[in-house]
Amino acid sequence: MPSEEGLIFISYRDADKASAILLANWLEEKRPGKVFICVDKGAIRTVILNNLIKARHLIYVCSRREYLDLNNPDNNNITEEIYGFINNRSEKANKAKMLITTATQQNLLITYMLGDITHEDLPFPLNELSITEKQGYESLLNVILTAESNKPIVSTLPAIQRDSNNFYKKQQGDCSEIERQQAQVAVFEEYDKRLYDKYLLREGKLNVLDVGCGNGYRTITRFRPYASVDIICGIDISKKWIDSANTNYSDFHTLFYQVDIESKEEMKAFSTFIRKKNIDSFDVIIISYVLLHIKNPLLVLKLLKDVLKNGGLIIIQDIDDGFCVAYPDYNKRHERIVKICGFLEHAGFRKSGRQIPSYLSSSGYENISVQEIGLSTLGMSHETKENVFRMFYEWIPSSLNNQIMRHPQNTYLKEEKHWLDKNFDDFETDFFSSNFSSILGTVSFVATK
Repeated sequence: MPSEEGLIFISYRDADKASAILLANWLEEKRPGKVFICVDKGAIRTVILNNLIKARHLIYVCSRREYLDLNNPDNNNITEEIYGFINNRSEKANKAKMLITTATQQNLLITYMLGDITHEDLPFPLNELSITEKQGYESLLNVILTAESNKPIVSTLPAIQRDSNNFYKKQQGDCSEIERQQAQVAVFEEYDKRLYDKYLLREGKLNVLDVGCGNGYRTITRFRPYASVDIICGIDISKKWIDSANTNYSDFHTLFYQVDIESKEEMKAFSTFIRKKNIDSFDVIIISYVLLHIKNPLLVLKLLKDVLKNGGLIIIQDIDDGFCVAYPDYNKRHERIVKICGFLEHAGFRKSGRQIPSYLSSSGYENISVQEIGLSTLGMSHETKENVFRMFYEWIPSSLNNQIMRHPQNTYLKEEKHWLDKNFDDFETDFFSSNFSSILGTVSFVATK
């Protein structure tokens, strides 16, 4: 019979029984007598419930993410043990940590929660990262031990989720953002032209809003060549860059304004600003590689819709590393570097692209369409490939180093740095070899108001 103090209760979907037993056996070695798992679903119910009530920790093993919708109490795919744990907590259990882990044969997907069924009060970010079982087990045990010591939890895993709009604070010292912008212009010149020609080569005078304009360089080089573009307005969260843009590029037809697009109050002030400039609304809104750095894209798209003309167009370019492929990928170096990029704080939410159509629809936009998926390096000149490397890869080692400085206790980051230090130069050689090609995870969408 397991001891009551620090009891770990393991539940599972029937299809994941084998994974649950493997995890239970591993934990039993580390915490003898403190693990309860019911391998016989026909066991005496009172024994199960008594152990459930005593449990300080609940681990639910499940290989299907959709079966973990804890915000829906009507979800029949979640075992009743989870709701029993939530709804029958004693005063002692009320202070406990609840841990849910989904498992497959090769990987673990770990979610940590704090004793309740909402995510808002987490003391650390929700983690969604495929890792090896050994790393997953050890990370889970680390959280259990830390929870019982009543110390602040320091996750050993990097967070993979949408983060607050503090990209500019994080990127300081990680790389030269101006150089990256210039590389971005060079890389996307033809890629962007195909997209913008389709919608900007037309009669009339257009008011265009560029969201996330940076220092204005890319805004001017992209849109000023179009005769149809009358007013260009660039907005950005960085005062330094807006000041630079106004100094270097503003004129009667070009203006720049500092605004946090996730702030209702600041967007209201922006609406007042443009009306004073005799701009009622915009014909076209461009959002290039911004939403991946935004915590609440749904709110942003709704706020932008307020300054978009009826029938106006919104063009969104973003990133989704799910579309990244490379061949030949020697020793899977490219795959692992893309994975590292996925948990760098500077890099944004790297699964952003796939969510955008849903956000557009929920915000009330219409005629949503995919314009481009992926940017291939096939046929690129060596100079263009150099810009691609500078834009997509060159900054990763320094960004990882800076992240380790911010999180010195994170052993997972240190392990990835050790691997990257040994492999990055070889990857660079791979990238520029004549037989190597890759598709970058860029995506573009268009919708109307």
